[in-house]
Amino acid sequence: MRLTADDFAALSRLLDAAESVSADARPAWIESLGAADAPFKVMLQELLARGGGVETDDFLHRLPAFTLGENVGHGYARGRELAVGEIVGPYRLVREIGRGGMASVWLAARTDASMDRLTALKLPFADGMSQRFAERFVRERDILAGLSHGHIARLYDAGVSAEGQPYLSMEYVEGQPITDYCDAHRLDVKERIAIFLEVLEAIRHAHMRLVLHRDLKPSNILVTPAGHVMLLDFGIAKLLVDGEAHESDLTRLGGRAMTPAYASPEQLAGSALSTASDVYSLGVVLYELLTGQRPYRLKGDSRLALENAIAEADVLRPSLSITAVATVSRRAATARALARTLKGDLDTIVLKALKKAPLERYRTADALAEDLERFRAGKPILARSDSAVYFARRFVGRHRLIVTIAAIASLALMFAGAISIWEAHVARAAAARAEHEARKAQAVRGFLLDLFRTNTDAQPDPVRARQTTARELLDVGARRANAHLQDQPEAAEAIDDTLADMYDALGLDREAAQIEGMRVEALRRAYGNKDPRVAAALLSYAQGVYNTDGYLRAVPLLAEARSLLDATGDTTSPTRGQLLIDEARFRLAAAPAVSRHSADAAVAFFTKYPSPDDWLVSAYLYAARSRYILGDYVGAEAQYRAALAALAKLASPPLSTELTAVVGLAEAETKLGRIADAERDFRSILAKSRQRNGPSHLDTVQVETRLGAFLHATSRRAEGRQLLVESVRKVELDATLDQPNLTLQVERNLGVSLLADGRLEAATALLAKNAAERRTRDPATTTLALALRDLAVAMTALGQYPQAEALAAEATAVWQSAVGAAAAPDATDSFRLVEARLRLARGDPGGALHSLQDAMSAARVGPAGSPVDPVNVEVALSRAYSMLGRTGDAVHTAEHAVDVVQRAAYRVHYSTLEADALTELGRVERLAGELAAARPALERAVALRASSDDPASPWLAAARVELAACLLDLGERPAATKLLAQARSALATHPRISGEFTEPLRALTVRLRP
Repeated sequence: MRLTADDFAALSRLLDAAESVSADARPAWIESLGAADAPFKVMLQELLARGGGVETDDFLHRLPAFTLGENVGHGYARGRELAVGEIVGPYRLVREIGRGGMASVWLAARTDASMDRLTALKLPFADGMSQRFAERFVRERDILAGLSHGHIARLYDAGVSAEGQPYLSMEYVEGQPITDYCDAHRLDVKERIAIFLEVLEAIRHAHMRLVLHRDLKPSNILVTPAGHVMLLDFGIAKLLVDGEAHESDLTRLGGRAMTPAYASPEQLAGSALSTASDVYSLGVVLYELLTGQRPYRLKGDSRLALENAIAEADVLRPSLSITAVATVSRRAATARALARTLKGDLDTIVLKALKKAPLERYRTADALAEDLERFRAGKPILARSDSAVYFARRFVGRHRLIVTIAAIASLALMFAGAISIWEAHVARAAAARAEHEARKAQAVRGFLLDLFRTNTDAQPDPVRARQTTARELLDVGARRANAHLQDQPEAAEAIDDTLADMYDALGLDREAAQIEGMRVEALRRAYGNKDPRVAAALLSYAQGVYNTDGYLRAVPLLAEARSLLDATGDTTSPTRGQLLIDEARFRLAAAPAVSRHSADAAVAFFTKYPSPDDWLVSAYLYAARSRYILGDYVGAEAQYRAALAALAKLASPPLSTELTAVVGLAEAETKLGRIADAERDFRSILAKSRQRNGPSHLDTVQVETRLGAFLHATSRRAEGRQLLVESVRKVELDATLDQPNLTLQVERNLGVSLLADGRLEAATALLAKNAAERRTRDPATTTLALALRDLAVAMTALGQYPQAEALAAEATAVWQSAVGAAAAPDATDSFRLVEARLRLARGDPGGALHSLQDAMSAARVGPAGSPVDPVNVEVALSRAYSMLGRTGDAVHTAEHAVDVVQRAAYRVHYSTLEADALTELGRVERLAGELAAARPALERAVALRASSDDPASPWLAAARVELAACLLDLGERPAATKLLAQARSALATHPRISGEFTEPLRALTVRLRP
């Protein structure tokens, strides 16, 4: 049974009543319930049989069994101090990290090792705690467990220890309070609003699940180093029943849960709370974010003075509160510019959020977010500054009796006239609708006729007119549409819809997105801001924006569409399903685990509510790609195959969708070591795209760059390089291909290939450009992490160690922030490997060994697994061992790496991997005095590198130096001298180069001097 808010309120009331009925009498009591409560009988029986917990299929999730200690009510009191190492339930206390009036908060670790993570353990003071409180605690714990959102710190566990200490185990978040973060990064007003909108998104999630936070303040709103907002302390939140939250045993335990400076007037008064109470607290936080101050100027510094100000004093407009120079400098503005920015709409928005009366505020976080979004977009806000109407309403409140007497007399006169007006209105409505549709059709027809006259003999230059291309005609239509149809918004929307489709069909994503934006505005003019058609258009617009400008601009549009659908109660329409797909798409790079969840939900949605197009296929594709990013290559392959199977059932499967599925499948097959299968799939879909789309279509170039990267990485470097260079050339010459997603992919693939070839300077230039653009377009995403990682490798090879270290650390942090604990180890090894190789280059084998401890993944390599990362890890590990003097460990590790790659069926496709393993094996065998074994390994390594690398490759030079040292040890001085000269010549082409290449060269040079 799916519970509505009203259902939940009724069920909660019945459960409260059941508590006063003995267990034996409950069956008879349930049967005696009246007709209004009959629908809940079965659920009551089930819930009471489980001990009273509440669970629904959409937002309540049971946590592990909650055991009440025998000494409930006699546990941790306010005066008793806990100690580091003390055990509370299944947790060991590590250190205290906070303390308030109701509880202390400790960093803690589980003692049973069931979960390897630190948590924030909130320990409410247990003074006067009763058995009844504990039972209520169970139910409210289950409610809070339903809050699952990317910006809300999760509630992991809750319970009462055997000593009677209640605890809440929550996600531990490292970050700064939102105000401190924004000040430290000197964010301007619009950047602060963007972060605040993430807070509103999380609060909206909680309010939709009928949960108030009740203690919103900067210290409970943290921003992580990666820039992610996280809300804390929902452990004292309250369930809304019938739209309001009242005091409970839980809140009465330590007084009303709040921080006075951020509390609403009704909260201070102990009145019933609603979502508007959280909105008030958010208004205080927003005021402080924008101005650096709180809203009230106090006459004293007592709590009473604060409460009087909140209850009675007027709030100073934000634009008039700018006084401190430091405040201005932290907002990247002058005092005049900051005041000008705040004056007007932002003043109005903040003051509306801070109204004394809840009904005069924004009623929901969504409403506040909508006005902030409108401000950011330069659109009129929905709130209005205080006017004569507002002051009149205040007058009515003060003189209610007089106004009521006057109103009754007026109302009697108005009522009779209203009936006649209504009857006339109904009669006119039908005729007006028919006339309206006729005008719309005529407007569309007239516009199209006028547009196509552009291509007729009637123009001043008829020859040129007849030569107008379809693209030029589209551009003419786009310029004319909304300008000529301002008074006909429905007609303008119909035209915009067609133009957007045509631009999209030509692969002109940016132009299509611009038209979709015009279409949204036309729909707003025609139907208002809350019409479902606006939601659907917003999704189309968001998709276009995402394709051209990235997710940062697109996500607010998506949030606006979700808010609109939620407001209208739409849960089953195709638009809702498309929203799920878009959420999966937009969160793919920034939060792949969240994307996977949304994609799986979309698969379930379109399986239950089939659509005639390829939305189920799209759901499978995002389910696949999110798994690929997280390192679940088997799961990714299965989802890609499901997508292709669903695609095959469509009457006219889109080629672009098939292309995405096949390319993704090929990349998963590559990771699983099935190189021949991957190559077959890549080449077949490229041939189809060239045949259907032509050689310069966006889809064709996309496949060419992916195939080029694949071939280059699997030892077909010449063909791969040719495809990559050709892809870059096409993008540079054809303006229609200058799409950010494609351009960045093409440049990165070429940069990585140049780096592998040993062309360090050219690679670094491309990779640095790519990383800079990713910072702007895709902050805090896995794509940025990969770009930073690639650049860190290049900087290490060039010997620019400080830059490389900063990049490697940032890459790892961004990656871990995006993927969390959801990624498979293989997906993270490459980041640890980069850090380890940097430490080896800097002569820090101990640090390298530490970085490699979590990446010793050779044991994870099975018959179906790619050996690339594990072998690279073992090569680095062997070098660390040898630098630490552990020659035996080094030889053993290098031998295993060589054995793994040489036994692989696809050995031929990883020649440089084999070369690196052989170079390391030969080096450590030489150091161990095993020259006869070292020589063939090093000769094979040089041959493999010479067959693939650029002549200036430092890795080829390094292999030659190692072979030369071995030959010199064997007494073959002339051969060693020749190899040394080749290596010196190669390294001399690089203005800067890492000491890991130059030091062995210098040492060998000294040995070869006469």
